[in-house]
Amino acid sequence: MFPIITPGMDASDSQVTAKRLKEICVSYIEGLNARDFDPNSPRWQETLAPNFRLLVTSDAMFEHLTPSLDVANENTKDLDITAMCEVLRQSAEENPGWRSRLIDAAVTVYRDQKAGFVKQRPKADAEVWCSCEHSGVPEGVARSAMWVGYFAVLDGEWRLVGARHVSGMGSPDFI
Repeated sequence: MFPIITPGMDASDSQVTAKRLKEICVSYIEGLNARDFDPNSPRWQETLAPNFRLLVTSDAMFEHLTPSLDVANENTKDLDITAMCEVLRQSAEENPGWRSRLIDAAVTVYRDQKAGFVKQRPKADAEVWCSCEHSGVPEGVARSAMWVGYFAVLDGEWRLVGARHVSGMGSPDFI
């Protein structure tokens, strides 16, 4: 298991925060597996920020799922909640056996500073690096992938404000 890194916080606060952020990541993955692609569903409304953005790059995990994204011609696509749900819906229709699971997560909470990661991403109060397994694309194949979620406290609640595939990792690897 990755360590929980939370500079400036005591151990009990760190563990509670890390647990909540991991719960949000698991809820995101459960949404994919449950085929919950309604952007207005409670799952998304309670965990994603209204200004949530999913950054998809040309080497991102979606290239083997939805070729219709056509990211290669633009290098990146910045998807809001509605566009993300539509891409996921199309991917699930094209790959009915597609499932994901969280293998591990590393949580970092920034106490006294906002961290900017890449210019396309919002500033964040925390980040969670997730190691996942995607199976069923194609049927009988499992792939590993890394993605990072960016979190902020909005109206007293942790919300996922952005996510992206870890750049430079290429397409998810066969396991």
